[in-house]
Amino acid sequence: MRITQKNIQRAYLNNLHRNMKQLATSNERMSSGRRLNRVSDNVSDAQRALTVRDKLQRSEQYLRNIDKLQLDLNGQETSLMQMNEIIARAQSLLVNAKSDTNGPSERSILAKELDYLSESIVQLMNVQGVDRPVFAGIDGKTPIVLGDGVVSIHDLDVDTLVTADATDKIIGQYIDIGLGLQFNGTEVKASSVVRSDTSPLEILGYGVDSGTPNNLIRVFQELSKGLKDNDLSGFDSLSKKVSLAHDRLLVSLTDLGARNAYLDNTKNRMEIDQLQLTEMQNKLEAVDIESELIQNKSLELTWQVSLQLGSKVLPMSIFDFIR
Repeated sequence: MRITQKNIQRAYLNNLHRNMKQLATSNERMSSGRRLNRVSDNVSDAQRALTVRDKLQRSEQYLRNIDKLQLDLNGQETSLMQMNEIIARAQSLLVNAKSDTNGPSERSILAKELDYLSESIVQLMNVQGVDRPVFAGIDGKTPIVLGDGVVSIHDLDVDTLVTADATDKIIGQYIDIGLGLQFNGTEVKASSVVRSDTSPLEILGYGVDSGTPNNLIRVFQELSKGLKDNDLSGFDSLSKKVSLAHDRLLVSLTDLGARNAYLDNTKNRMEIDQLQLTEMQNKLEAVDIESELIQNKSLELTWQVSLQLGSKVLPMSIFDFIR
């Protein structure tokens, strides 16, 4: 087989171009710190790397959701803990108010303190969070509004609500934390999300039972009115409603604690998953600097040798003679 000078030159230029391309690729990896700078570098690894990136981004968003959710739940728990102290104080006042040693003036003073406790509960239920009241419903409005003898929660008159329609009107706010969002028709399955709010209706109560209101604020109003009028009829039934409200409050606190514990466990699991995903991403995308540095020096040496060899392979031009 006859090998011509032109064949030698073509082979040399092809190899020179290949060496230059390999050196340029290595330099790009060294400067960027990435093994994959474009999909064409390695199609299969690039596809896997994009999948890992997507999982990491989703995980980061879920962790942000959990942090925001825990912030909301902590705000609710703080308010309910303070409300627990208020109810305990109110129960102590009610025991004192029944004493026969108290006359109209003493009971009027106790009624005024009961009014202050009632106002404190309203303030706690309307306390502002980062961007909305901590007990706001899905509409984000101020939960409790006091009118003339009317208590409205989420724009609903608490005395007019009954169990059947109140349940339908308590619309919870739910957050996706990566449990696998599922739908039942148009409704989100509660098991696939976590509720971020606690309805004041569930805590304070609603409706009227045996002629007396169930809502704690309304109960305080009726108790205060009775003390101011020195009329203790119905006092015992109203006092029982305060105890029932206290039981509901403890249930809500337990639920908040359970949700927070669940979020802590979920967050720990997701952080471990993130570490594994980050490690996988580094294996797929990141450059092993030590190995790449050795490879780069080898390619640089090859490139220098190729250039020196060119003076013997390529024909001399008139410019070489001039020089």
